[in-house]
Amino acid sequence: MAFSALFRRHYDEIFRYCARRLPDRSHAEDVTSQVFLKMVKNFDSFTGDETGFRCWLFRIACNEINSFYRKSSRHSKAIDKLRQQSNQEEHITEDDFDYENQDKIDFLKTAIETLKPDHQNIVTLRFFQGLNSEQIGEVMNMNPATVRSQLSRSLKKLKKQFRLQQQQTAEEIFSYD
Repeated sequence: MAFSALFRRHYDEIFRYCARRLPDRSHAEDVTSQVFLKMVKNFDSFTGDETGFRCWLFRIACNEINSFYRKSSRHSKAIDKLRQQSNQEEHITEDDFDYENQDKIDFLKTAIETLKPDHQNIVTLRFFQGLNSEQIGEVMNMNPATVRSQLSRSLKKLKKQFRLQQQQTAEEIFSYD
Protein backbone atom coordinates (compact mmCIF):
# COMPACT_ATOMS: atom_id res chain seq x y z
CA MET A 1 0.00 0.00 0.00
CA ALA A 2 2.83 2.43 0.82
CA PHE A 3 4.51 1.75 -2.54
CA SER A 4 1.37 2.60 -4.46
CA ALA A 5 1.05 5.92 -2.58
CA LEU A 6 4.69 6.79 -3.35
CA PHE A 7 4.19 5.78 -6.96
CA ARG A 8 1.08 7.98 -7.34
CA ARG A 9 2.78 10.93 -5.61
CA HIS A 10 5.97 10.90 -7.71
CA TYR A 11 5.15 9.20 -11.02
CA ASP A 12 4.12 12.29 -13.01
CA GLU A 13 7.17 14.31 -12.01
CA ILE A 14 9.61 11.48 -12.77
CA PHE A 15 7.85 10.71 -16.05
CA ARG A 16 8.02 14.38 -17.16
CA TYR A 17 11.75 14.43 -16.39
CA CYS A 18 12.31 11.25 -18.39
CA ALA A 19 10.15 12.54 -21.25
CA ARG A 20 12.30 15.68 -21.49
CA ARG A 21 15.50 13.67 -21.68
CA LEU A 22 14.45 10.78 -23.91
CA PRO A 23 13.49 10.67 -27.59
CA ASP A 24 9.88 9.57 -27.27
CA ARG A 25 7.04 8.72 -24.93
CA SER A 26 7.51 4.95 -25.07
CA HIS A 27 11.15 5.22 -23.97
CA ALA A 28 10.14 7.63 -21.20
CA GLU A 29 7.48 5.20 -20.00
CA ASP A 30 9.97 2.29 -20.04
CA VAL A 31 12.63 4.21 -18.13
CA THR A 32 10.08 5.55 -15.63
CA SER A 33 8.94 1.96 -15.02
CA GLN A 34 12.55 0.98 -14.39
CA VAL A 35 12.92 3.84 -11.91
CA PHE A 36 9.98 2.64 -9.83
CA LEU A 37 11.02 -0.99 -10.13
CA LYS A 38 14.42 -0.04 -8.71
CA MET A 39 12.68 2.03 -6.03
CA VAL A 40 10.81 -1.07 -4.85
CA LYS A 41 13.89 -3.31 -5.05
CA ASN A 42 16.12 -0.87 -3.16
CA PHE A 43 13.61 0.74 -0.82
CA ASP A 44 15.19 -0.84 2.26
CA SER A 45 18.48 0.93 1.51
CA PHE A 46 16.87 4.41 1.48
CA THR A 47 17.23 6.52 4.61
CA GLY A 48 15.91 10.03 4.74
CA ASP A 49 12.87 12.25 4.51
CA GLU A 50 10.39 13.10 1.72
CA THR A 51 12.73 15.62 0.03
CA GLY A 52 15.55 13.13 0.16
CA PHE A 53 13.27 10.48 -1.31
CA ARG A 54 12.37 12.75 -4.23
CA CYS A 55 16.08 13.38 -4.90
CA TRP A 56 16.76 9.65 -4.61
CA LEU A 57 14.14 8.98 -7.31
CA PHE A 58 15.69 11.61 -9.58
CA ARG A 59 19.12 10.02 -9.02
CA ILE A 60 17.71 6.66 -10.08
CA ALA A 61 16.09 8.36 -13.11
CA CYS A 62 19.40 10.04 -14.09
CA ASN A 63 21.19 6.71 -13.86
CA GLU A 64 18.51 4.93 -15.89
CA ILE A 65 18.56 7.63 -18.60
CA ASN A 66 22.36 7.46 -18.77
CA SER A 67 22.12 3.67 -19.01
CA PHE A 68 19.58 4.00 -21.81
CA TYR A 69 21.96 6.19 -23.83
CA ARG A 70 24.98 3.96 -23.15
CA LYS A 71 23.32 0.87 -24.62
CA SER A 72 24.45 0.03 -28.14
CA SER A 73 24.07 2.89 -30.58
CA ARG A 74 20.85 4.21 -29.11
CA HIS A 75 22.30 7.62 -28.31
CA SER A 76 22.96 8.70 -31.89
CA LYS A 77 19.68 7.20 -33.09
CA ALA A 78 17.81 8.95 -30.26
CA ILE A 79 19.41 12.31 -31.06
CA ASP A 80 18.43 11.90 -34.73
CA LYS A 81 14.88 11.06 -33.69
CA LEU A 82 14.70 14.09 -31.39
CA ARG A 83 15.84 16.32 -34.24
CA GLN A 84 13.26 14.80 -36.57
CA GLN A 85 10.51 15.31 -34.01
CA SER A 86 11.47 18.93 -33.45
CA ASN A 87 11.33 19.51 -37.22
CA GLN A 88 7.97 17.81 -37.74
CA GLU A 89 4.87 19.95 -37.90
CA GLU A 90 2.43 19.67 -35.04
CA HIS A 91 -1.24 19.10 -35.75
CA ILE A 92 -2.23 22.55 -34.54
CA THR A 93 -4.34 25.07 -36.37
CA GLU A 94 -2.56 28.06 -37.87
CA ASP A 95 -4.35 30.41 -35.44
CA ASP A 96 -3.22 28.44 -32.36
CA PHE A 97 0.40 28.08 -33.40
CA ASP A 98 2.94 30.48 -31.93
CA TYR A 99 5.76 30.43 -34.50
CA GLU A 100 8.12 32.69 -32.59
CA ASN A 101 7.99 30.62 -29.41
CA GLN A 102 8.12 27.31 -31.31
CA ASP A 103 11.33 28.42 -33.00
CA LYS A 104 12.79 29.23 -29.59
CA ILE A 105 11.66 25.88 -28.16
CA ASP A 106 13.16 24.00 -31.12
CA PHE A 107 16.41 25.94 -30.78
CA LEU A 108 16.56 25.29 -27.03
CA LYS A 109 15.99 21.53 -27.45
CA THR A 110 18.77 21.34 -30.02
CA ALA A 111 21.11 23.52 -27.96
CA ILE A 112 20.59 21.46 -24.79
CA GLU A 113 21.44 18.32 -26.78
CA THR A 114 24.92 19.77 -27.43
CA LEU A 115 25.73 19.87 -23.71
CA LYS A 116 27.50 17.05 -21.92
CA PRO A 117 25.03 14.50 -20.44
CA ASP A 118 25.69 15.67 -16.85
CA HIS A 119 25.08 19.27 -17.90
CA GLN A 120 21.87 18.24 -19.68
CA ASN A 121 20.75 16.63 -16.43
CA ILE A 122 21.60 19.73 -14.41
CA VAL A 123 19.78 22.12 -16.77
CA THR A 124 16.73 19.85 -16.96
CA LEU A 125 16.55 19.25 -13.21
CA ARG A 126 16.96 22.98 -12.46
CA PHE A 127 14.70 24.61 -15.02
CA PHE A 128 12.16 21.93 -15.87
CA GLN A 129 11.89 20.08 -12.56
CA GLY A 130 12.53 23.02 -10.24
CA LEU A 131 15.24 21.43 -8.09
CA ASN A 132 17.73 23.71 -6.36
CA SER A 133 21.53 23.26 -6.38
CA GLU A 134 21.54 21.27 -3.15
CA GLN A 135 18.87 18.87 -4.41
CA ILE A 136 20.59 18.47 -7.78
CA GLY A 137 23.86 17.82 -5.94
CA GLU A 138 22.14 15.11 -3.96
CA VAL A 139 20.63 13.59 -7.11
CA MET A 140 23.91 13.59 -9.00
CA ASN A 141 26.30 12.98 -6.10
CA MET A 142 27.95 16.38 -6.57
CA ASN A 143 28.86 19.27 -4.36
CA PRO A 144 26.21 22.04 -4.75
CA ALA A 145 29.01 24.48 -5.66
CA THR A 146 30.00 22.15 -8.52
CA VAL A 147 26.37 22.06 -9.65
CA ARG A 148 26.21 25.87 -9.66
CA SER A 149 29.51 26.08 -11.56
CA GLN A 150 28.43 23.55 -14.20
CA LEU A 151 25.02 25.20 -14.50
CA SER A 152 26.71 28.56 -15.03
CA ARG A 153 28.99 27.11 -17.73
CA SER A 154 26.04 25.42 -19.42
CA LEU A 155 24.00 28.62 -19.44
CA LYS A 156 26.93 30.56 -20.89
CA LYS A 157 27.25 28.00 -23.66
CA LEU A 158 23.51 28.12 -24.38
CA LYS A 159 23.56 31.94 -24.44
CA LYS A 160 26.52 31.92 -26.82
CA GLN A 161 24.72 29.51 -29.13
CA PHE A 162 21.61 31.68 -29.00
CA ARG A 163 23.61 34.82 -29.87
CA LEU A 164 25.29 33.04 -32.78
CA GLN A 165 21.92 31.82 -34.03
CA GLN A 166 20.49 35.34 -33.82
CA GLN A 167 23.52 36.73 -35.66
CA GLN A 168 23.17 34.12 -38.42
CA THR A 169 19.46 34.90 -38.75
CA ALA A 170 20.17 38.63 -39.00
CA GLU A 171 22.86 38.02 -41.62
CA GLU A 172 20.41 35.91 -43.64
CA ILE A 173 17.73 38.59 -43.44
CA PHE A 174 20.01 41.49 -44.32
CA SER A 175 22.35 39.80 -46.77
CA TYR A 176 22.70 41.30 -50.24
CA ASP A 177 23.00 38.95 -53.16
